[in-house]
Amino acid sequence: MNPSEQYKLELNAYASFGDEEKCDLCANHYYGKFLNYVDEDDYVGASLTKRFLQRGDWLCSENGYKNNKFSGFYEEAHKNDNFKKIKIEFFNDGVGTRERKMETTLSETR
Repeated sequence: MNPSEQYKLELNAYASFGDEEKCDLCANHYYGKFLNYVDEDDYVGASLTKRFLQRGDWLCSENGYKNNKFSGFYEEAHKNDNFKKIKIEFFNDGVGTRERKMETTLSETR
């Protein structure tokens, strides 16, 4: 199973947009999962959960629930400094690793 599929299964289990109360409960769950992923330095989980918050805002708005918690939680997730930090670390670690491998390979060939 693809690793992102595990996150989706975990998040979709709580997806419910039938009425305004269910939307708010779903938003609370998603934002709690987002904060947990950020605390665990899990960029992939946090990023995917942030997208679920954005999608939930859209779905609730489509159902006529304009004052739902999704939009506020999405804004909080978007502004979260710890999320920005783990995003930078996630992408910089990958680049740094590649650069170190290239330097090692070049020094070995000389």
